[in-house]
Amino acid sequence: MREWRKIAFALLAFCSLSSLSAQTILIDAKAGAGGAIAPAYLDWSEVLRNQRSPDILQTLDVSASALYRVGEKFFWGGDVLYKRSSEQLPSRLGFGLPAELSARWAIPSIVFAFVPIQPSKDGALVKFAFGAGALFGSIRETARLNRDVLYSATGFAALSELAFGLPLNEFFVATLNASLRAGLTGKAKTKSQILDEDAPTLSFVSFALCIGIVFKL
Repeated sequence: MREWRKIAFALLAFCSLSSLSAQTILIDAKAGAGGAIAPAYLDWSEVLRNQRSPDILQTLDVSASALYRVGEKFFWGGDVLYKRSSEQLPSRLGFGLPAELSARWAIPSIVFAFVPIQPSKDGALVKFAFGAGALFGSIRETARLNRDVLYSATGFAALSELAFGLPLNEFFVATLNASLRAGLTGKAKTKSQILDEDAPTLSFVSFALCIGIVFKL
C-alpha cells in the first residue's frame, strides 16, 4: 500500500513539474515612433506658438511589459509606456532664449494577451494584446520668463497591440509592434494644484510602430 502511495506521489510531483515547466513568462522592451491626436493640447499650443500646430503630434514611444501564461495561448501581466512629444516655441521677447513645449504621458496598464502562434511550437510569434490602466500626463514649457512652467493631469487609458516576431535563439525573439492607444484626462494643473482655466487636457488617440525584443522564460 505504501508503494502505491509513493508511486501516486511521484506521479503527482511529475505532473506538477511538467505544468510548471509549461508556464512561460514573456518580458519585452520596445521603442519606436508614433503619432498622437490631442485636440485640446494642440489648440492650446497654437496660442503659445502663435502659429498653426500640426494635426498630428510626432511622438517617441518606449514601453516594456511582462506577461505570465495562464492558458495554452493566453497570458496576462503588466505594461508600462512612456510617450513624449516636443516642439520649439518662438523666443520670448526681451530674453531671446530658445523655448520648448513638451508633453509627456506615462501609462501603466494591466494587459491580457492572446498568442496563437508561439516561437517554441511554430517558429514565430504572433501576439494580440489588450489592456487598460492609469494615465499620468505632464506639460513642460521651458525658458518662459527664465523659468520652467509645469502642468500635470491624470486619467485613464486603453490599448490594443499587435506584435509579430521571429526567434533569434532559444530565449530571445525580435519583434515588430503596431499599437493603438487612447487616453482621457481632466484639465492640467500646475504643481501647486491650481487649475488654470486656459490649460488643456492631455486626452489623446495615438498609434505607434515599434521594434523590440522579447525574452522568454
